[in-house]
Parts: sequence; C-alpha cells; structure tokens
Amino acid sequence: MRYHPPRAAAVFAVVFAVSTVPAFGQVSLHSIVDEGAADLTGSEVAGLGDVDGDGRADFAIGSGGVSHAGRIEVRSGVDASLLHFFLGPASGDVMSRVAGPGDVDGDGVPDVLAGAPSNDHHGDAAGSARVHSGATGALVVVLYGDAAGDSFGSAVAGVGDVDQDGFRDFAVAASGDDDGGDQAGSVRVFSGQTGAALFTLHGSSAFASFGCSIDGAGDVDGDGVDDLVIGECHGNAGGGNSGRVAIHSGAGGALLRSFAGAPADQLGQSVAGAGDVDQDGHADVIAGAILADVNGPTSGAVNVFSGKDGSTLFLLPGAGPDDRLGWRVTGGFDFDGDGRLDVGASSPYADAGGGEVGMARVWSGVDGSILQSVLGESSLADFGAALAFTGDLDGDGRSDMVVGEPRFQTATFDRGRVRVFVGLPASCPNLPGSLDFSHDGVPDACQVCQPDLTGEGPGNMKLKVCGDALTTAGSVARLAVSNGTPGVPVFLLAALTNQPTELLGGTVLPWPDPAVVAATLDGSGRFLIDVAGGAGVPVKVYVQAVAPWPGGPFEAELSGATAVTIGT
Repeated sequence: MRYHPPRAAAVFAVVFAVSTVPAFGQVSLHSIVDEGAADLTGSEVAGLGDVDGDGRADFAIGSGGVSHAGRIEVRSGVDASLLHFFLGPASGDVMSRVAGPGDVDGDGVPDVLAGAPSNDHHGDAAGSARVHSGATGALVVVLYGDAAGDSFGSAVAGVGDVDQDGFRDFAVAASGDDDGGDQAGSVRVFSGQTGAALFTLHGSSAFASFGCSIDGAGDVDGDGVDDLVIGECHGNAGGGNSGRVAIHSGAGGALLRSFAGAPADQLGQSVAGAGDVDQDGHADVIAGAILADVNGPTSGAVNVFSGKDGSTLFLLPGAGPDDRLGWRVTGGFDFDGDGRLDVGASSPYADAGGGEVGMARVWSGVDGSILQSVLGESSLADFGAALAFTGDLDGDGRSDMVVGEPRFQTATFDRGRVRVFVGLPASCPNLPGSLDFSHDGVPDACQVCQPDLTGEGPGNMKLKVCGDALTTAGSVARLAVSNGTPGVPVFLLAALTNQPTELLGGTVLPWPDPAVVAATLDGSGRFLIDVAGGAGVPVKVYVQAVAPWPGGPFEAELSGATAVTIGT
C-alpha cells in the first residue's frame, strides 16, 4: 500500500496537531511530574487565588523531598507553568506545608504561606514558617518555633482579616509544642501587617497533637470576624484517640464549638472551612475522621458540621473497610456550578479499583450526593495524600480540584505527581464505573465522543476521540488509544475514505491510501494526543490504530475505527 498521499497527510496533520490552549468548556487537566528522584511532589497542595493577574485562579504544590529541604512551587491555573519556586533554607527542613493566606502584604496580590516543621533555627525540629510575596516571590516574613521539638509549621492556613486592619492574617500550628502538656500542640495566629502574634491557643492534653490540621473557618458566630477551625487528631475528649475539632473565634481566640469523635476515630486528622453550605448565614466546617468505623472497620468518614448550632449536616462514609476517608478535606467552592458550596475529601488508602490506589471524591453541598470520584492509577502511589479546591482554573465558572500523588511510580521511584481535575455539572457524575477512555478524570459521556464505526479486534485495544466537537475555532478533543500492550509501537491510520478490508484478524477502515503516524504505548498500554479543530469546511477523517500483539493469536491487534468530523 502507499503511505502519506498528499491530501490525506495534510488533513492528518490537522487532525493530530497538539493543542496548547484549551477551548472554553474543554476539559482542562494539568499533570505535573517532578524532576528528581524521591522529591515527593504533591505532599501538599493549595489554592492561592489569582497570583499572576490573568483572571484565573492559581495553585501551589509542596514537595517533601529535594534532599528533604522541601520545596514550594506556584503554578499557573491556565497552563500549569511555573510562576515561583521556593526551596527550604536548609537540608532537613521539609518545607512542604503550604496554604493560600490571601493578600498578606497589602499589594493586591495573593501571597504564599509555607511551613517547615523540621527547621532547626531555634533547636532541633523547632520549625519555621515563611510568607512569600505572590507578586515577586520575595520573602515577606519568617517566623520560628519557640523550642526544640515544637514542629512549628506542621500546618499552616490563612484565617482572614481577624484583627480588622485591612490585611489578611494567618495561623501556624506547632503540633509538638509542650506548653499545654507533652506534645499537646499549639496554634498561633499572626498579623499579616506586622507579623506579630495576635493570640496563641493550646491543646487540651498531653500528646493531643492540637494543630495537626488548621484552616480558616469564615464567620461562624456571625460577629463579622472570620474564625478558625483546628484539628486535635489524638485528643481523648471522646475516649482514647477519639480526636477533636475546635472552632475558635478570630476575635481573640475564644472557643466557640468543640466536636469530639468516638473512641479511636481520630477526628480532626484534617479540617477545612466549608463556607455556608446550608445557607443559614453562618459558615460551616468539614472534618475528617480517618479511623471511624461508619462503613466497616477504619472506613473513615467526613463530617460537615453546622456553624450555627453544631449539628451534623452530612456524615459521608468511606466506601469500605480500611479506606480511611478524610485524610484530607476541602470546601468553600462550588464544584458543580449549581450555586451551592460543595465538599471534597480524599484518602491515599482507598482500595477501589485495586490495592490502595487512592481516591478523591466530591459531594454536593445540597444533598450529600456524590458528584465525582477520581481513582489513582497504581497501588501505593499515595493518590489523595493532598487535596484542595482551587477556584476556577479553566474559565468555565466552576471550581476545579488539585490532587497530590507524592509516591507516583515513574522510571525514577517516588518522583511524585500532581493532577488537576475540572469541576463537573451535577448532571455529569463521575463514578468509579464511568467510562473514561481519555484518562482525564471526566467520564466521556459528559463530552462529545466521535462515533465508533466498528468494534475492537480480539485484543480489545480501544481508540476514542472525546472532548469538544471539532468544527469550531479553538476546539480541542483528545484521542486516546488504550488497553494495548505496554511499551509496544502503535500505528495510527487515517484516511479521507474508508473501505472495510479484512486484515490481521479485524477490519481496517482507513483505506485505501492511509496516512500513518507511529507512536509508542506507555506503561499502561495507552497513547494520548490532543486533536485541534477549526472553523473551516468540515471533513470526515477515518481513524484506526494497529499495534503488535506479543503473545496474542495474531501478530497485531486493531482498535475499532472512528469517524472524526473536523473543521479544517
């Protein structure tokens, strides 16, 4: 047969042009893999607001490796490009805790708050915290723990303008602080304007780990001042290792509400401000109880508590035993675009789809129904070790979600990965059984998929083109070959006409005179490429994939054929 006839080749080049700018409404997924071995990228993640002034929210990534100094990266929400880069000041600092405190220095640009709990400036593991300018990356303020073992910086959070001076303030936890008892823990709130301590709160008992998680809670008590929520994950208020969650007033630190877990629940492993989920005029809070037995032993659970009266708005259990749901929780954003704030949580231990593949899940703030479930792709990669709603990165009016996977398995062990998943409308749930041929975290039924013309061959290698309809300027879809043999070459065939021809145990439609592009299937037997459409005269292009089939009954296997209608 003849390869690359001029017209077919020209159209084929149009079809397989790699898109660099996603169209409005197109799936926007960023996947960031770190550059060095054992960097543990994605140990922590945070939404920051619009740092670079382009009208889109941006986000931060914390890495616990880099020779254990730690590293913070600030990434563009539009294209995930690197905006700022901060290394821990010394080896062993583990500067990976990160939060978006808002505009601390008053220059109109959101800033970055980082914690390094192993910093030794004031003694072994006394800890430190730093605020960096979002505008320039310059160091705004640096703070240190009081004494060795404090682990100051073990958790960090923005808490709003609690002293009402026009500057955003922030909180830093020292989960190993002994002032309230051996490793009782403490949380200190600092002025964004001066860096001075406004007040300090202490754990309830020895070894309680008060401050193992903290977040701004919004205005819970209705006094016009933002409050804060604190996790005490090893407290004994409800029995041994029950854990406790405390809401404290931003106006001086008084205790507003306290919630105790059941014995061994470890409530408070993670906490987050939820915003006003039930729309009663009071901010609500979210807390994870990773060892709760709600849906089997240590299934874990997520609690959404009313700020108004302390009642439980939702109790969201893990899917099954040992899931430990609630490792991280997030809230305060509208994920499905219905005008109500939603709830997110994750667990790196979830077994759905395989042993400890990890999971991130989003629930509706209206009724607690599941909006999206995203699973990790390999066991023990810690997918879901970090989680945050980010605000709207892709310009579709819905908040998106960033998930850390610090032990992602690449050619170099534990390089780490961070993935961003787009917000979905409520009519488009992404559950574990949803078909996702393009592996972008969005079920393909929620997008436009080009029609299949034939079934797959005996090996069931698949080819799908899903995303935007490709007949408007700026449209983008993704071609995904999947279920092939990892590491083998794959040949994409395309032509402007089709003529079914028996070959290699299946039917090849792009015929005669197909154009051919060669690629390689990755370690999961996939090849992904973006397809850019146009506003010109639509052309129908027939596409099919063929690849070697080691150990199969034929030398090669075929995908089904697809007809792609594309504007030239």
